[in-house]
Amino acid sequence: MRTPGPAPRSLAALLLAGCLLAFPEGALAQAGTPPPLRARLFFQTAPPDATFAPTDPIPLVLQLDNLSGGSLTTTAGFSDAPHYRRLFFERPFAGGFVTNTTEVHVETTTSFCFVRGGVLQTPTALRVRRAEVLAARFFREYRFDARAFYDLPPGRYQVVAQIPFDTYSVSANAVITNCNDFPGQTLLNLAASIDQGRQAFTIVSNRLDFTVSSARFVGFGTPLVNDSVCGATLTTPVTPCRTFRFRSTVPVKFQLFDANNVAIGTTVATIRVTQVGGATVGDTIDLGTGATDTGNTFRFDPVSNQYIFNLDTKVLGAGVWRIDARLDDGAVHSVHIGLR
Repeated sequence: MRTPGPAPRSLAALLLAGCLLAFPEGALAQAGTPPPLRARLFFQTAPPDATFAPTDPIPLVLQLDNLSGGSLTTTAGFSDAPHYRRLFFERPFAGGFVTNTTEVHVETTTSFCFVRGGVLQTPTALRVRRAEVLAARFFREYRFDARAFYDLPPGRYQVVAQIPFDTYSVSANAVITNCNDFPGQTLLNLAASIDQGRQAFTIVSNRLDFTVSSARFVGFGTPLVNDSVCGATLTTPVTPCRTFRFRSTVPVKFQLFDANNVAIGTTVATIRVTQVGGATVGDTIDLGTGATDTGNTFRFDPVSNQYIFNLDTKVLGAGVWRIDARLDDGAVHSVHIGLR
């Protein structure tokens, strides 16, 4: 594991630019040809809502495996390269990207083959690099803390891996095994085009969404029950942990703490509710129809050190609803409730 700077303005532009940089001689893979390697990104562990506190590690896992069904000939050093440095963290609300500022260490040494099979290569020597063969069952996994290699200030992020990859056909002029300057070595002909057996790809992983918050969120307070308690978001359709009477007032409460475990009361937090399902099942909780809050902003109670919004469900309807509490640093915390 090793090490992470600016990129294009949109993800589409980023990927296109990456492709053009990766394939300088125009040796792009034919349209529609899938990459022979697959990249997958996921969290080793993640808090609820994939929201990380200011000092939390962000434990990512990047996996690469060969989907081609056969061995692949590529540039030497690919299997040992720290490909976790090829991540792009897009900031959809703040704009821009966070990328690795350090060079990814791959095989970059270019040599020249002057004599091939006893024949002097004229008018110019062939530019070559050492070759590596990836087995049909090639697999690499990288486990790392993203904070160790990327500067991720508070905000919302979408992260994707983008890994350049060239593969060469051993039956074409792309692979050289008879260079007299390098006896017994397998070399790649860097001048080879697609027609001569070279294909160049950009391996793009799935995308992960997460938030880095400037405050530590400890869950929603009673009477709400956090989704993680009953695994609400693991069911389809979502079955909330708690159901309330339609037309009741539901207090939505939570607390925030800084790195020193001191309660924070200066954050601006807003509420949004979205219906995600029809009629619900389970226990129904009766609440009073006391005072409700208007607008969409939580108020902070300095006595209980809580953010509070009394939600009037008369303006909603029966079914399953997702309540989102959005903080001014971009963090969003969610919980599901049922109304019946």
